[in-house]
Amino acid sequence: MKKITVILTALVLAVCTIGCSKKSDAQANTMGTKLAAEFKSQIKETKDLKQIAENLAEMTDMFCVVESMEPGYFPGFDNNVEGYKQAVGFFPMIGSVPFVGYIFEVENPKAFAATLTENANPRWNICTEASETVVEISGKYVFFTMCPGDAEEDW
Repeated sequence: MKKITVILTALVLAVCTIGCSKKSDAQANTMGTKLAAEFKSQIKETKDLKQIAENLAEMTDMFCVVESMEPGYFPGFDNNVEGYKQAVGFFPMIGSVPFVGYIFEVENPKAFAATLTENANPRWNICTEASETVVEISGKYVFFTMCPGDAEEDW
């Protein structure tokens, strides 16, 4: 009887471990995590935020607009976004897709990233909601996206 209990316990632990590791793999393949990883790679090579945004937009397989952003209203936020040196945004031409991406150059990246997170509204579009919010800091640059978050094969 003890052998059966030990075997069943080992089996349950193995199933739990496998289940958790697959979830982590799926999270690593989301749109947001892939874009953030690519941002970190590209910001090491160039500080041309518009070029990086164009490259990231191409990764989404959506027809995106890339533009420099002025302080004030940013799609995806409840309050105006201010307090940065420069910012570039990229978003799909079809406004009902729950996706926005931004790259900022800032003086205090940790505080700025916290402000972005606090003011982000994944339901900024009517009838849709971004399921993933990703913020990544590299030096004095902050990458921010709200997106579908599904595994790559779903976007």
